[in-house]
Amino acid sequence: MLSLAAVLLLLLPVASVASSPFKEELKTCHPDCTKFGNCNGETGQCDCPFGLTGPSCQDRLFPACHVSKDPGTLPHYGTWYPKNCECIKQLRDWPGSCPDYLHYEGDMAPYLPPCFYDILLQQKLLCYSYKGRAPAEQLSDSPALDDPAVEWFRARARPAMDLQPLAPADRPKASECEHKTPDGGQWRPLSECPDRCNNRGWCQIQGGNYQGRHTDPNERWCNCHGYFEGKSCEVADPSHCYRNCSGVGECVGGWCHCKPGYWGHGCTRTKAYTSAVGWRPNHAKIKIYVYDMPTHVVHRREVNDQWSLIDLMYNSELEFTDKLLGDWGVRTENPWEAALFYVPTYTYWFTGNVGHPYFLIQHVTKWLQDNSPFFNLTGGRNHILWATNDRGVCKNQMAPPEMQHSIKMVHFGQAPPVPYAQRSSGAKPSMQAILDSLQAAQQGRFTGFGPFGPMDLVEEGEICIRPEKDVVAPNYLHNDWVKPESYDKVWLTTFQPDGTRVVKRKPDAAPRKTTLYFGGFTKPQMSYSQGVRQTIHKMFGPRGKYNPEGANARPDYFIAGPMGGGAIEGMKTAKFCLAPMGAGWGIRLAEAMVSGCVPVIVQDHVYQAHWDILPFDEFSIRIGRNELHQLVEILDDVTPQQLVELQAGVERYHRAFFWDAHWGGLAYNYTLSALKRRAISLFGNCNGETGICDCPFGLTGPSCQDRLFPACHVSKDPGTLPHYGTWYPKNCECIKQLHAWPGSCPDYLHYEGTGVSGANPCFYDLVLAHRFLCYRYKGRAPAEQLSDSPPLNATDVEWFHATGHPGRNSSPQEVPVPPEQVPKEYKTPDGGQWRPLSECPDRCKNRGWCQIQGSNYQGRHEDPAERWCNCQGYFRGSSCEIADAAHCYRGCSGVGECVGGWCHCKPGYWGHGCTRTKAYTSAVGWRPNHAKIKIYVYDLPNNVVHRREFQDQWSLVDLMYNAESEFTEQILGDWGVRTQNPWEAALFYVPTYTYWYTGNVGHPYFLIQHVTKWLQDNSPFFNLTGGRNHILWATNDRGMCKLQMAPPEMQHSIKLVHFGQSPRRPYAARLKPGQGQTGDPTAHLGLRGALPQPGTRFPEFPAEFSALDIMEESEICIRPEKDVVTPNYIHPGWVEPGNYYQVWNVSQLPDGSRVVTRKVGPDVPPRNFTLYFAGFTKPQMSYSQGVRQLIHKMFGPGGKYDPKGPSARPDFKVGGPGGHEAAIFMKITKFCLAPMGAGWGIRLAEAMISGCVPVVVQDHVYQAHWDVLPFHEFSIRVSRYELYRLVDILDDVRPEELAELQAGIERYHRAFFWDTQWGGLAYNYTVQALRQRAHSMWSVNYRRRLRGRRSQRRRLFSVGRRERHGW
Repeated sequence: MLSLAAVLLLLLPVASVASSPFKEELKTCHPDCTKFGNCNGETGQCDCPFGLTGPSCQDRLFPACHVSKDPGTLPHYGTWYPKNCECIKQLRDWPGSCPDYLHYEGDMAPYLPPCFYDILLQQKLLCYSYKGRAPAEQLSDSPALDDPAVEWFRARARPAMDLQPLAPADRPKASECEHKTPDGGQWRPLSECPDRCNNRGWCQIQGGNYQGRHTDPNERWCNCHGYFEGKSCEVADPSHCYRNCSGVGECVGGWCHCKPGYWGHGCTRTKAYTSAVGWRPNHAKIKIYVYDMPTHVVHRREVNDQWSLIDLMYNSELEFTDKLLGDWGVRTENPWEAALFYVPTYTYWFTGNVGHPYFLIQHVTKWLQDNSPFFNLTGGRNHILWATNDRGVCKNQMAPPEMQHSIKMVHFGQAPPVPYAQRSSGAKPSMQAILDSLQAAQQGRFTGFGPFGPMDLVEEGEICIRPEKDVVAPNYLHNDWVKPESYDKVWLTTFQPDGTRVVKRKPDAAPRKTTLYFGGFTKPQMSYSQGVRQTIHKMFGPRGKYNPEGANARPDYFIAGPMGGGAIEGMKTAKFCLAPMGAGWGIRLAEAMVSGCVPVIVQDHVYQAHWDILPFDEFSIRIGRNELHQLVEILDDVTPQQLVELQAGVERYHRAFFWDAHWGGLAYNYTLSALKRRAISLFGNCNGETGICDCPFGLTGPSCQDRLFPACHVSKDPGTLPHYGTWYPKNCECIKQLHAWPGSCPDYLHYEGTGVSGANPCFYDLVLAHRFLCYRYKGRAPAEQLSDSPPLNATDVEWFHATGHPGRNSSPQEVPVPPEQVPKEYKTPDGGQWRPLSECPDRCKNRGWCQIQGSNYQGRHEDPAERWCNCQGYFRGSSCEIADAAHCYRGCSGVGECVGGWCHCKPGYWGHGCTRTKAYTSAVGWRPNHAKIKIYVYDLPNNVVHRREFQDQWSLVDLMYNAESEFTEQILGDWGVRTQNPWEAALFYVPTYTYWYTGNVGHPYFLIQHVTKWLQDNSPFFNLTGGRNHILWATNDRGMCKLQMAPPEMQHSIKLVHFGQSPRRPYAARLKPGQGQTGDPTAHLGLRGALPQPGTRFPEFPAEFSALDIMEESEICIRPEKDVVTPNYIHPGWVEPGNYYQVWNVSQLPDGSRVVTRKVGPDVPPRNFTLYFAGFTKPQMSYSQGVRQLIHKMFGPGGKYDPKGPSARPDFKVGGPGGHEAAIFMKITKFCLAPMGAGWGIRLAEAMISGCVPVVVQDHVYQAHWDVLPFHEFSIRVSRYELYRLVDILDDVRPEELAELQAGIERYHRAFFWDTQWGGLAYNYTVQALRQRAHSMWSVNYRRRLRGRRSQRRRLFSVGRRERHGW
């Protein structure tokens, strides 16, 4: 049995094993480094504990913050007891305390000022200074209050340092022990305590710490600084260092002082590497490199002189780091091979639970930008940072991109589908503007909920994760929940011989008699738990719906306030456990899972821990707030069998929610799995069907980090896209790289039709350019060249004129431009001037080019001084900072980011619109479902087809050509028709973005040939039928006309087109090679009978038909037996209520069905005009088959119905292009002419929507839905032979006949427009036509394949009898 992935993998080349490009190489440090620091063998620098610096860690950053001059002491910077005033000054002056670059860009002031040390945040702080001592001699050594050598001050560190001397009367008095500590004790001179607390603490009377209280007023005791303990703080607690310093170091102040040869977190580093090839991440096995940040950037800091006593539930960062440091199956010491980079930041030590890490992340990011080449290679996109605080990184939503790129590991996964704000380079919205923009009502939002205030709504709207990159991990669960004496009451744990742990639900566990359990705190603010806790307490409290004393009381529901340890036992006897939010993330999901209780999650728009790797539907119930009032009914409806299945899911997955590995926790393992998915999907999407990373156009490789055309990129920043238009100069190397790529001008592209193809066999504008200005940087290797828009007078740049595609087998040609001939300015086609990218805002974010004047789709720019960004396709904004989601299918389904018209999906999703989540294998091969026709949608690689730009700019598709996009958009979400399982599909849809390659006047011959070749080489399903059940679009003017001479493999597939020309006597049939070699240049056409002769063909037509006119109308543009003609997309203005409701009444039945009837009554304008036509025309009779020309002649000056002549018919309104007036006149006209244009015409759809009977004059042209709609019930068809009698034909229509035709329009007009929100059914009828094709295939195409190739060929090209089609 072969899966599709296996079939595709067989095609991949086998790589040879090469020697490693990496070399171990240690650097040396100062000889005295290891006395107080660790020699970092990677950097050659001495890593110091916080507060020490220099080549041997013997220089003090803040000498006055130390207790003594003894070496090895650490500085302290809290406010628990007075410090030396010079300590405050030194901290304030140090750039790392309150860095200038810290700046909050959000909509309101942050919770914390931009300073990292407590002492700088106080407004009136008691401090002292020793008289006569130089600043370098000052110490914070806790002198006596009455020491005459000491002066006392009140200090304020911000915004500027301010010291106010204290008068003697205001100073604290030693006799009264006046300085109180925050714990109720009294600060005392250090000399009064044992061993001066070993310079690791301060001395006090009474008060208390984490170890207990001291009440004896005579006892002097040491209150120790962070991470020290003992009577005189003599013990450095090793448990506060990662991995207890691995047994090769001493833990000092939470930092490991390692033996020589070791360094880094936990003394786990011993090796360092160089690379001969730069960064080359291991794609076969994802590796993570762990940074050792300098302690002056981040460290395990104290909180106000004391231990950072972390509530254990915030401990996940420590647990993850501790495990990763020792996991050498994942971790690597070699950054050159790492795919991911972990940055331990001790976030909680800086934020606590209610703060936020905005400034810390900004600080760390700045250091990485300045110091890490690996960070800058990807803009930080593969760097990982933790934030375990309550609301995680919510405040980062307005941060600069460089702060947002990195992967955040959080507990709070809020990601609303319509966030209230997005960052832009313009002015930030005011808070009032944001509040005004919130549409949700302050009360009555959800049944049973109280009123929501404005700030409640703001908090709900915050973007707290980017699901496509960030990871939601479970919180740390207190040991009391998982230690054996608790855990074993629910779970039975056994071990297999290999040590594998097997956990099953304990058969004799206590019965679960409680239906729902919840014990938890609440607050009045509805932002706390999104109002869920408040509502649940209200429902089950006094006067609530389920008041315990009332008629609806439910004693099987336990709802109470905080239960503390009681919850551990309570959840073990409950079937369901409520899991709401708190102030941010909630702990009850993990508690419920460990307790064997099915979690009931009520957290709107909040992604849960492991959401992307665990099947939550198998072990939890999720309820929206709009359903919470029905909670009892929802849980009562759960059948015993369903409960058993959910409990089985809890059994399978509960270990994913706790961290303690020694008790079986797997939280670390699942978190790693999520990170590995992010690595695979860093720049691409992991295609779960093929196992290949799907990349945006221009990127390739197993993780989409290799560039196909590096010189076509604007920068080396990761994630940038190549550009290949000719609007402005590119690097000459870009043209070469494009030309050399086999996908640009594939060798297999060959046009077999008559005459010229009308298109070049190349897909990218730059390759087709002639005498195009390009440049190259002097002295740079080809791999280092960029298209970064340098100044025209740049001295390091050479200029050339290039020709991109001189021939299929020749390289681009370059002619040097002499320096004196280099243009002083470069005009863009819009009349503007191209400028260096450096002159525009933010360098246009590397997503556009800079110019003066000119215009784009948004308007003109006239100011000659203004430099503005003309954005590349699918980006917008003053600096191109916005990736427009409207240009990705289904807006990426809310699970991805739209970048350059392509969806970068969250892990676990892939494909168009991020709509794929499943993949299948088959034990029986292809077995299509005959009872219900299913369609599989291909996800072709972007390097085959993609939503490409037009000449560097947006592909501004005229909306009437938009049917391919509309059809694709709808089928991607139509799971009644679509399937992800190709083995059961009867039809296969191949989205090709055809119009993006052809425009309206081009043709898709080469694109179809290109796509067909890829399908032949890669798709087993295509080859099973020769592509006969594969569907491709072409919305261009003449659709597939040029394919009539194409090889059979291009013709077999079903084409969806607007132009249905299929003449009865096609002029050509494709012959075998060698036939027709008679010297006659047209002999190879294989003419089937004589074509009409040039000249006058139909009565009264105004001009003769040339040979080319006749040839064009004789082209075979569809094969009606297999191809499908669909309606064009009609502009929304025709179908939006303002226009549509003037003709139609719309109502809805109780089941939601739409009922549309013709509007009648005195307010409906009468249809006084008999015929309406307004449209463009051309002299060539091939345009509209001469119909427009004749109709203009008949009703124009000198014509039969000259408006000023005796036969004038004022009730026939015929003229040139009507613009907006067409929508008005069609609504007051009985008949509307529907001729062709250069190919298909738009007037059939416009007439139907306007309630006007279409008069179709298009010989041998099948109309949209011809095979699924009864055209005779709503239209009149006139041939060109009869067109001169048009007035007589319409005058002969009786009123009752007109009424019948209008009734037909009422029934079927919705089939001609696509917008489903306004009732359009074009998609439905198109699917119906496709199903008919699939149904007929079983008895036609597939059976024919068994009769032999010759019979098959005969039938394929036989046009047959078409009498049944009305010809």
